[in-house]
Amino acid sequence: TGGNPDTVFSPGTAKNVITVGALEQLRNIANVVTNADGSKSQPWQPSSDSSAQVAGFSARGNVGINLEGDFGRYKPDVVAPGTFVVSTRSSQWAENAYYNPTNDNVTTLADMLLPHTRTDPALQFYVFNTAIGVTINAMTPAGAPTNTLPIDVWQGTDPNTQQPDIGPINNTITIPPDGALSPLNTLWQCAVTNTTGLPLPYTLSVDVQTTNAFGNYYGALSNLNDGLGQWYRYESGTSMSAADVSGVLALMQDYFINTLHQTPSPALLKALLINGARPTGSYNFQVNNSINYEGWGLVNLPNSLPTGITNQMNVACDNFYVDQSPTNALATGDSHTYVITIDTNNFAQYLPLQITLAWTDPPGDPAAAIKLVNNLDLVVSNLDTGGVYFGNDIPAGSIYN
Repeated sequence: TGGNPDTVFSPGTAKNVITVGALEQLRNIANVVTNADGSKSQPWQPSSDSSAQVAGFSARGNVGINLEGDFGRYKPDVVAPGTFVVSTRSSQWAENAYYNPTNDNVTTLADMLLPHTRTDPALQFYVFNTAIGVTINAMTPAGAPTNTLPIDVWQGTDPNTQQPDIGPINNTITIPPDGALSPLNTLWQCAVTNTTGLPLPYTLSVDVQTTNAFGNYYGALSNLNDGLGQWYRYESGTSMSAADVSGVLALMQDYFINTLHQTPSPALLKALLINGARPTGSYNFQVNNSINYEGWGLVNLPNSLPTGITNQMNVACDNFYVDQSPTNALATGDSHTYVITIDTNNFAQYLPLQITLAWTDPPGDPAAAIKLVNNLDLVVSNLDTGGVYFGNDIPAGSIYN
């Protein structure tokens, strides 16, 4: 969570995808929870006290460092709210499983049993004090349970002096209800017997289900969710923020198709999305940072699709776009030049100029170290002062993408 390299995992590392990070969403949920040790806490307040902080669980960090430039590929591309988002609640949501999470501690033993023999030594497993159930399965290697493998289960360490407490039961034992889950914090053992006259391969599997002691944490969370109504609940994750950005992109594509009567390329949508994003104020979005937190910032649909957006040259506008087409394709060494005139007689001269370049890059050769195939460079020149700015060399303080 500190922005170290290689904390963004596939497919979020891919060059053509839009990788989305999560921002905290200001909810200020200060509900008090009684912990297992009797102490009180406000577990949701720290992650819901800001609207501009990258969530702790949101991976960040440039990828491909020294493979695709000194600073690698900039990920995430943008961020959106991702903590305690009011999300949808399925009518088939497994509430009991959600509010009573369990851990599975699985132990297996695979071997061959001679005719009319029992596993020796027996399979040992520990029943923790947080255990809520044990499931033991005996099956053939093919996975089909057989009724010729009765299971015995007992507590203790010496099968020669203790009689089985549970058994023999064919195929599967589930404790409870097949027996009492007692005593806890004790070593248990189980064994299967080959009741046939032939050698029998088998797999014996023990799953000890445990729960964590969270006090009334999940009860308090259930009450929070119930307060939202039948079809909603709070949820956190970059999956929430990615859905937010997907909705923004869907509205952008709908506008192009139904209003502008054009089909935008994925690269254009990505460029518009990035161009409309703004830093949250907590982080700097220059690409040569040693740590990247929020990419190009928080998405903003009115910025990405402002009134008067156009692709017509020589038309007064505040946003101009050029989409990919055969007429503007570039061969190696080629360039296109676009002249932007700022009216110095109005407020436009005081507003930032943001220029975003994006393209869909072909798949790289698996044997190549650098996966970037086409390297397009953005050069911004000030014709009045003679200043020329190239790619990442644009000075700090300049507004560019």
